[in-house]
Amino acid sequence: MSAEPAWKPATQQPLSELLALQRKAFAANPMPTAGQRRQWLNTLRDLLSAEREALIAAISSDFSHRSADETLLAELMPCLMGIDDARKNLQKWMK
Repeated sequence: MSAEPAWKPATQQPLSELLALQRKAFAANPMPTAGQRRQWLNTLRDLLSAEREALIAAISSDFSHRSADETLLAELMPCLMGIDDARKNLQKWMK
């Protein structure tokens, strides 16, 4: 098994910079609407679906040629189902 991940971001920011960006984003929009949240969830779901093959390949490489079906069942499907559940319950959870 490889200790090095197959995928690395183009830039690796120090955690302090990332935290500062997250705080700035929160300060700019501390109470996003249900519509905004739903759009973010839709965007995340679309991204996971669009990049499915690349994610499967990266995870396979990280786990020394892991089965694509196993990755779908163990990694991607739970994420997609969680997103669907969040979209379904969003209004109720925001009350």
